Amino acid sequence: GTVYALATDGFNRTGSLVAHYGLPVLTFWSEYERVPLFSPAELETLVADGEVRYFLVGATRQHLLMDTLGPWLGESCRDVSISAWVWTACDRLWDCAPRAPKRPSGR
Repeated sequence: GTVYALATDGFNRTGSLVAHYGLPVLTFWSEYERVPLFSPAELETLVADGEVRYFLVGATRQHLLMDTLGPWLGESCRDVSISAWVWTACDRLWDCAPRAPKRPSGR
């Protein structure tokens, strides 16, 4: 499958990023219908298959999106907004790289 540079929360943002950078960007939220385009299980599969790692969520959609996809983002990803220098304080960049399995604590 396609490997996406990141996934965004709307078609307009996706179009702008593709036009500016020329890289494939996945849209995971419809700002027009205000619904997710993928279920958490489908997003988990895309991440596990290495097709997408980063999810960009804008400030204007966080409250809508978090009701449906927030639990998955919070459990499966980490907020790396500050370390990635996201351009506004209210946008959030989530790193959803698959986590390494936990090792037993015994020696």
